Amino acid sequence: MGNQKGMSLIELMVVVAIFGVMLIMASFGADFLQNHRLSSSSKQFLGDLLEVRKDALTRTSTTTSKGFGIRFASNTSYVMFEFDSADFGYDGTTEEISIKTKSLPDAVTVTVGASGDPTQPPNHLWIYDKRGLMRDENWLKASDRTYVLRIPGASSDPRCVNVTQVMIREGIWNGTNCIEN
Repeated sequence: MGNQKGMSLIELMVVVAIFGVMLIMASFGADFLQNHRLSSSSKQFLGDLLEVRKDALTRTSTTTSKGFGIRFASNTSYVMFEFDSADFGYDGTTEEISIKTKSLPDAVTVTVGASGDPTQPPNHLWIYDKRGLMRDENWLKASDRTYVLRIPGASSDPRCVNVTQVMIREGIWNGTNCIEN
């Protein structure tokens, strides 16, 4: 049989399959990837909030532990911590133990509502006490908040996480409200 030229049927099928996969990926485009990035980021943030609340209800590592909290370090990262204090006021990061820093994926940013800065008081911090109630840095009842996750300049719909005293829900931000899933 010597020197044959051309492709076998199997080789042709592999090439067609590769082109098919590339065509499907191209048809989804960048919007698909941005929507996926936003959705996974909001689900990660929601899961971390639920974890902090659960830890406040079920875990304590010191006798002076008052609960667990989250503090925004920037509009792309936050810190989860156990609140260890002799009194009931948050006096700064020295009272944070068991610290876990979390970063959102590239290009995903967080605001409070439409445009609030999550790193500025009163929205930068909250602590869940041992009864699962949301507290501010002065140990008063913390206000409800809606955190909006978006990719600046992207055409995809921003995602949101709505945090109240009794629930934590995720949804889609319509520009003024969090429409929960």
